[in-house]
Amino acid sequence: MTTRQTLSWNQIVHTWFGNTPVQERRRYLRALCIMMLDGLLSAIPYLCAAILLGSLLRGAQAVPPYWTVLLACACPLLRLLMTSSAQTALFMEGYRITGQLRSNLVAHAMRVPLGLLASAFPSERLSRFIVHDLRWVEEFSSFGIAQQISNALLLTALIGALGWLDLTLALLVVVLLAVAVLMLEQIGRRMLTSARQQQAQLEQVSRHLGELSAGMPVLRAYQDDARIKQRFTQHNQQLRQFYQRTSWKLAPGLLISNSLFGLVMAAALSFAGWRYLDGHLDGAQLLIVLAVLSTLSQPIESLLAQRFQALASKEAMAAHAALLAHPALPDGHAEVAAGEAQIRLEQVSFGYRHGEPLLHNLDLDFPAGKTTVIVGPSGAGKSTLLQLLARFHDTSIGRILVNGQDIRAVALGDHLARISMVFQDGLLFQDSIASNIAAGARHATPEQLRAALRAAQCEAFVDAMADGADTQLAEWGRNLSGGQKQRLTIARALLKDAPVVLFDEMTSALDAENDHAIRCALRELLPGRTTIMVAHRLDHAVAADQVVVMDQGKVIDCGSHAELLRRCPLYQQLWSAWSQGQSWQLGLH
Repeated sequence: MTTRQTLSWNQIVHTWFGNTPVQERRRYLRALCIMMLDGLLSAIPYLCAAILLGSLLRGAQAVPPYWTVLLACACPLLRLLMTSSAQTALFMEGYRITGQLRSNLVAHAMRVPLGLLASAFPSERLSRFIVHDLRWVEEFSSFGIAQQISNALLLTALIGALGWLDLTLALLVVVLLAVAVLMLEQIGRRMLTSARQQQAQLEQVSRHLGELSAGMPVLRAYQDDARIKQRFTQHNQQLRQFYQRTSWKLAPGLLISNSLFGLVMAAALSFAGWRYLDGHLDGAQLLIVLAVLSTLSQPIESLLAQRFQALASKEAMAAHAALLAHPALPDGHAEVAAGEAQIRLEQVSFGYRHGEPLLHNLDLDFPAGKTTVIVGPSGAGKSTLLQLLARFHDTSIGRILVNGQDIRAVALGDHLARISMVFQDGLLFQDSIASNIAAGARHATPEQLRAALRAAQCEAFVDAMADGADTQLAEWGRNLSGGQKQRLTIARALLKDAPVVLFDEMTSALDAENDHAIRCALRELLPGRTTIMVAHRLDHAVAADQVVVMDQGKVIDCGSHAELLRRCPLYQQLWSAWSQGQSWQLGLH
């Protein structure tokens, strides 16, 4: 997704709690302290049992057995009372932390230039990261970190008990555990790398299946079953080979991890037996040591399981920080200049990559309240110019002025508030028609929404739906035709009622009914607004106040339709090609 960074736990904790209200931070820390106490309390029953056993074996009553039993029984009840509220606080704060991380990431993605967004925040990867990868942070911050603390303190208490009985044995156990943890750390990192590779492989297969599903009508129509099976078999084979390679690579590590602590315990038990034979431990002490050593496996296994969770959480936080490190579009602080939205480009150049400009030294004026149509061959930079005007990117060189004011001087939200944009693909969301139309005017009344639908020639087909304007659209509006989607986006622009309209005409052909309806809708939308239209059908240029001809990122000429027909060879070619296409008819022989 992006370059991975390394974050310290101090940086991660600062990210989690940097903007957390003091009261919530204290509640979380108080809950962690309770979980620390819980870890100590969890060790008491084991220690009581060991002490009681030793006392009984010695025949002594230094510690009354009934007090030992009572304390051992009271600890679980006390833990239950203490940890119920603490766990609730940890879960609530953990979910709040992750929710804030997700919100910050989406908000940042909304302000990243579109070219960078496509490379650093691809939609499917951003979705997987927000839903799947940050789940590790959610689980670790709400549950894992408390369990790690609790188990670490339990382990410390048990090793402390060993030290009280035999310091040499306790030191040996600490050294052996440290070596084992270092080895398992490396194994855990390799497993995490393999998990990332597995996810990439699964994503590739998922994309292939999505392509098959979307292209099923074509594949069936052309009876390309053999190709479908061949490609799927190929992806399936690649996935199987990946699992085989991973199994061979991880098998030694998994074998070591499964047996390593057994070896540690065997070494510790052997050393305890040797210490008994050597006279450093008596029979009662040896039994206590054996009881404590047998109890060590529970916190150790829990710490191992949570260690992988901690590594995955740390890596997710590093990826989160790397994504936020991509620069967002800066906000200006000036007041929006008054006027009728006169737009000017001064020496504007732009490219997604340094040294590879797509637009070259554009000098253009877009008169206020007039319609300018931009035409040119495919790849001329027409849609890129619209995106610059909407400030989806900032210019590499030069500036864009609205009423004499650089658009970077005002807040991004203030600039976008004066623009309505009708996209080429008629982009709609999986929501109700009413919610889609009100995207730029959330406080619009039902009457205003109805008027926008009527003006955009949408009222008839919307009313024909079962729930009218409350009808839920499918993903990307797939239950509508292309013409219906573009009419709804025109209704959205009408309802916003912004002084500037950026219109990217659909490239696909429309039936006569939709074509006529869109033309009627545009007659309602465009008058009195500063309109900049990328046109693929040149009949729009005939009635335009100004026509701009572009090619290879440059302005070739600018003028009225009649003027360009007289003097601009490229426009003459475009007009001739379009006119011939209009008069062309399918001949049947």
